[in-house]
Amino acid sequence: MKFEVPNIRTMKSTFTSLVTSITLIIFACGVIAQISPIERAQAEVTKWQARVDGLTKEIASEASAVPDSERAMYLALLAQMWWEVNQKDARVHLRAAANKILNALRDDDKSDLAKKVEYSQKTIKIITKLDEKFAQDLVVQIEKLVNGSNADNRKENPEMAELYANLGLQMVEKKPEIALSCGFDSLMFGVAGSLPRLISELNIRDTVKAELLYSRAMAKVEENYSEASLLFFNSLGRYLFDVYGPKGFSESIRRAFLSKYSDRVATAALYETDRPARCQIAYFAPAVLSRVDEYLPNQSLPFRQNIQTCNPYLSGVLQEMNRAQTNVDKPKTLDELVRTAKETKDMHLKVRYWREALALLENEKKYDETISLLDSTDGDDYKAISPIGWDNWRGSAAFQAALVSFEAKDLPSAYRVIEQTPKRIRPEVRMRLATKLKPASDNLFY
Repeated sequence: MKFEVPNIRTMKSTFTSLVTSITLIIFACGVIAQISPIERAQAEVTKWQARVDGLTKEIASEASAVPDSERAMYLALLAQMWWEVNQKDARVHLRAAANKILNALRDDDKSDLAKKVEYSQKTIKIITKLDEKFAQDLVVQIEKLVNGSNADNRKENPEMAELYANLGLQMVEKKPEIALSCGFDSLMFGVAGSLPRLISELNIRDTVKAELLYSRAMAKVEENYSEASLLFFNSLGRYLFDVYGPKGFSESIRRAFLSKYSDRVATAALYETDRPARCQIAYFAPAVLSRVDEYLPNQSLPFRQNIQTCNPYLSGVLQEMNRAQTNVDKPKTLDELVRTAKETKDMHLKVRYWREALALLENEKKYDETISLLDSTDGDDYKAISPIGWDNWRGSAAFQAALVSFEAKDLPSAYRVIEQTPKRIRPEVRMRLATKLKPASDNLFY
């Protein structure tokens, strides 16, 4: 059989046709799902059934013009459309989607791997919503595919590292053992940006498995000063010390992490010839200064000195921020932070001080005070330089304050908080409340 590769115009036409067909089939499936024999004659049902069948065949046929990874997503969408109407046919598309994912990842052509991984992740998310067990089996097959590959296919590959970390995130709630295995697979290809989140999510379900993955990841980044390694330290540090889920990390892991990080900064600062390449590790050091003071007080002073040694090798803005953070006179109280934020001329420092001030209130669950501060003339200073940041903090505080009032059965206060929220972010606050509360109560906020 002769196979012709479609040109760009053909691909665009195919994509437009797919979008049109999918739109029609969504409408048609909705009609079928709502049809009642009492309301419609059997002839009408038959006519619509034939139309939907035809559209389904058209989508499946036209999707053959796109790569397997993209085709898998279209087939998964077809399964989702048919799921409530005809699960038997839907499962045919579901199995076909899974096969296309495996074919795409098995393909020796790695020229467009990032796009393959992106479509594969989207497809697996759709499959998981429909049939978790089938999705779990698919992840196991993908794991076997990787473990059965030769060494050349397991070299550093950011896209594949990210794929397996995300697969682990999809499995962690119901199958932590599979999530752990996905984390190990991810580390075969590098250090994924989402790996710290996977470790944290795993810690909520199974601390032993989380510590195993944590130890393996720390061994991976040992003496590694790559950008991915630095980002890993940065992100993992936030997860280790932020309130994340019903239970946090053990004190021993937190102390071990800080000790390891402190040693990394010290090593970076040790030899002048190594500093240009290694001192980027000090990028987020000021963010954990208070943690070092708390957990490793004996290392507090040398840690600050090492940051200062590395400072000249960072960008100008970071140097200024680090000097401010390592200074013993650094503002600490809410009033000091707000005052310093207003007085400083450095925009990056201004944003940082505002975030620290608002974080103080958030940690103390003072949501009403957060709203008052942001709505005041002082808050206008922050809004002027970071309108998106202001909206995020204002919306989050409104949501938390309204939620507290609602849970206390103080509906007037909850409504008042919502009504006093700026109109542009009010819908988001209502949506978050509706999502958080029971479905039966959603209409209270619309």
